Amino acid sequence: MTSYIISEILFGIVWIIALFVLREFIVSKDGMLRKLMIAYFLVEFYTYFGSALYLWGTHEGWTKLPIDQWRIIIIIPKVAIKLWLLSWLISNRKK
Repeated sequence: MTSYIISEILFGIVWIIALFVLREFIVSKDGMLRKLMIAYFLVEFYTYFGSALYLWGTHEGWTKLPIDQWRIIIIIPKVAIKLWLLSWLISNRKK
């Protein structure tokens, strides 16, 4: 149960960071935005593909990993890329 609560907190953190990243994408006029978005969507792919793979594996019976632990595995790269994007956008903000 504790790891489920931790994963919920991490998903909440991702949501909050996403709002800040969205704001920075809106104010950014840098040409690097394309590369940042590619990295962002690669992590999105990893998140959703990994989740689908986990659900399929659970259904087929080849994994016994609890869902709360799987959510932590999936969310860590998402948090990392969002923090990286946010820090890069803030550091390259044109005033």
